[in-house]
Amino acid sequence: METKLKRLLIATPLREGASSNYVQQLIPLIKNGVRGYDIHTLFIAGPSVNFARNEIAFYAMNEGFDELVQIDEDLMHWERYLPRLMSHDVDIVAGVYCKKKVGKPFWLFTPKPGATAQPDGLLEVTGVATGFLRTKVDVLRKMFTHNPDNKFTAKAHEGDPATVRYDWFRMGVMGKGTAKPGQAAPWVLEDATGNAKAVKAATDYLTKATADTMAAPKADTSALDAALDNLADITT
Repeated sequence: METKLKRLLIATPLREGASSNYVQQLIPLIKNGVRGYDIHTLFIAGPSVNFARNEIAFYAMNEGFDELVQIDEDLMHWERYLPRLMSHDVDIVAGVYCKKKVGKPFWLFTPKPGATAQPDGLLEVTGVATGFLRTKVDVLRKMFTHNPDNKFTAKAHEGDPATVRYDWFRMGVMGKGTAKPGQAAPWVLEDATGNAKAVKAATDYLTKATADTMAAPKADTSALDAALDNLADITT
């Protein structure tokens, strides 16, 4: 009996074009494939990387993909580690890397307090950079359905009809219909500085908001807002 292939979207958010290094890594992947998956690729450019990430996530959800892998075009040697990323049967898993700067390496993740590395190499975290990220699309669907305060309307051109979008990756969506007028509601913290207090506050809020959405859609975000004031280095 033939096993049905899972639909996998490998996508890259762009500010400009993709580098030759990225393309050289992508071509063998398209040629050789990933066992058990029907692979599709997508490139989306936007005014910010997180805008493009949100559009990618929306596309993956609407087009019926099973899994999404987002890969930043400036990562090196990601093709070596993609099989390992795909080997973990968890809802969300990321490959960690350093911030691009001179000097001592600054790893872009924050371990969960008390967490230890598992035998399979995984470590539970409260924040992680999103440049090499695998997500089961059902997670995106559940967030879209059960946390309506992160929805917003957008249109490509002034005369186009507005469509509903979702702020999975913090990009500064503000106004009526978002989590709080004038304040974006982050779900994935991009390039966090390691401020464990802020990241923990965000995680605690998101956990509570998920549980309380049906009973209290306008959950109090004051603790999150205060913590985010101290989170000084989230890059987009």
